[in-house]
Amino acid sequence: MFNKTIFLLFLLIISFDFTDSRKYTLTRPDYMKDSCGIFGKLKARLCTPNIIENMWLNFKYLFATEAAKDLKFEDLKTVCQENIDCMNRTDCYKEFHLYDTLDDCVNSRFFTGPYASCKTELYRKNKKEPQNVPKCLATYLDSMNATDCETLKSNAACVLPEIKKYCDPRILKLFEQNHDYRMYNRRCDGRLKVKDE
Repeated sequence: MFNKTIFLLFLLIISFDFTDSRKYTLTRPDYMKDSCGIFGKLKARLCTPNIIENMWLNFKYLFATEAAKDLKFEDLKTVCQENIDCMNRTDCYKEFHLYDTLDDCVNSRFFTGPYASCKTELYRKNKKEPQNVPKCLATYLDSMNATDCETLKSNAACVLPEIKKYCDPRILKLFEQNHDYRMYNRRCDGRLKVKDE
């Protein structure tokens, strides 16, 4: 009975894998390598970020804003890099997607942690004192999650002077490091070349 249950569970996982892979192929055909088989896809499922750990970090940052500001940029990258290393070991993901995923993860941690209080202050300034901030700040606040190179460049040029004025000095260096890392991972400045994009 036990062996039969395990076998049925395995078939169920496989059926979900086929369904999910078909669905995802329709939306992102360039997501995975053609050579990735069913077992590679099953292994890939194990490389999702730890949801409980993410929830804990978000909760901790929410109530420990000073501790978040003291984070080093390497701290933001660690968990994300572990996930990317896991994805890379499956030999299923195309190289460009690994860098895009790394960028999304690190940027999300930066915005949730160290940058949260600064972002709130910029929103407040834009809403309460629009005459005291550049017009481009509203555009920046609406497109902070942008991934295209031109928007990343223009956003940074707009917001850096405002961060210097209104935010904790510790945030400025982290913002610059995060922006530089985004420019690298998104192949915006010629430093990174990927063969499968």
